[in-house]
Amino acid sequence: DVFEAVNDRTLGDVFQSMQRIGDKLVLCINNSDKIVVINRSDRKLVGTINIPKPRYILPVSEAKAYVSTLFSNKIYIINPQTLQVTGSITMPAQNIEGMLQHQGSVYVCPWDTAVNKIFRINPATDEVIDEITIAGRAPQEVLVDKFDMLWVLSGNVPKKKRAALTRIDPSRGQILGSYLF
Repeated sequence: DVFEAVNDRTLGDVFQSMQRIGDKLVLCINNSDKIVVINRSDRKLVGTINIPKPRYILPVSEAKAYVSTLFSNKIYIINPQTLQVTGSITMPAQNIEGMLQHQGSVYVCPWDTAVNKIFRINPATDEVIDEITIAGRAPQEVLVDKFDMLWVLSGNVPKKKRAALTRIDPSRGQILGSYLF
């Protein structure tokens, strides 16, 4: 209701996620196939970017951010300053969800029940450069711990894929532990 009160219009259908980039808030409006950008201070609309089924945004630099999408094998590249799509990365799997930038690489999770891998992207070239096998299927989220190890949450229980946590050493691409639920 904050957006509507300030901008005298609705935000759209399925507000999926939000990311702060500089003095802007960048909102993924999943079912409306758009990203809405507002000023952080007054919540006024700055503009929109049309992207099919946006899910999450990962700022890569001041002039570049990755946008994951549902029902697609693409990550869209946007410039959050100019509000333009500047490219895309074709991924080897569908439904990219969680993304993490760590130690010069971007790790992405394809929430695809046929996949038991996460992928590593070089953000300088926007190319997939590696894949790391995980314990479960359908990876959804990746985080880093205080020891610089990755933790990947995977699973899709309604589709008969057990939930799991996998701890990975990113420097070697090696599984250090896995915990099935």
